[in-house]
Amino acid sequence: MTKSELEILFKTHYAAMYRLAVSLLYDADEARDVVSDVFASLLDGGLAIRSDNARGFLLTCVRNSCINVIRHKQMRERFIRLYSTN
Repeated sequence: MTKSELEILFKTHYAAMYRLAVSLLYDADEARDVVSDVFASLLDGGLAIRSDNARGFLLTCVRNSCINVIRHKQMRERFIRLYSTN
């Protein structure tokens, strides 16, 4: 993916991606990080995207990344609770 294609995707879909991430994470900074990570993966070539379903693909990537962040937080909290009670 070229930088100009990525720039078009960013300008077109960033707002929707960010809104979704904020609605799932309730944290603006983490939401920006998640969206940035998705675009970084696109730039690195870690993700391949078709132009006919770009919006759905990007929103799915954001949702999945948010779920991973939430799981990581829950795991960390559970770990802290388990080892702080001993």
